[in-house]
Order: sequence, then C-alpha cells, then structure tokens
Amino acid sequence: MNQVVDSLNMWGQSLVADDVVPSFNAYLHPDKNNLENYKSGRWYLCVDYGRYSPNEHMVYELSVNDGMIEAWLEETVNG
Repeated sequence: MNQVVDSLNMWGQSLVADDVVPSFNAYLHPDKNNLENYKSGRWYLCVDYGRYSPNEHMVYELSVNDGMIEAWLEETVNG
C-alpha cells in the first residue's frame, strides 16, 4: 500500500513541478482502511490536491470605444 501511495505522490509532485496543480498529497484513509475492508480486498486512498476553478462562468464586459469608431469611419469614408 505504501508503495502505491509513494508512487502516486511522486506523480503528483511532477504535476506540481509542471504547474498543473499548486499542491498534491496522497495518503491512506485513516478510518476506512480497517480489517473488514482489507479482508474484502478494499483499501482507500485519499488525494488532496489544489486546483484552479474551471472557467465555467466567464463574464464578457463590453465598452464603447469612440476612438475605434472614429478610426473605422475615417477609413471607410476616406478609404
């Protein structure tokens, strides 16, 4: 189990080094890894990682720029 945790942490630290996530830590779950679960072949890993929120709610702000309009008009009229 510890070898898997160590391997996962090494991979996670490579993600941190590549700036994919700001932090990463894998460990065995302190409560769920009990005799009953082990005997049934289950064991639980926890992964704490930092991530940036997905850009699900982008906001576009429009502002009128008279200089751009004037330049377009001048080019169009005097073209």
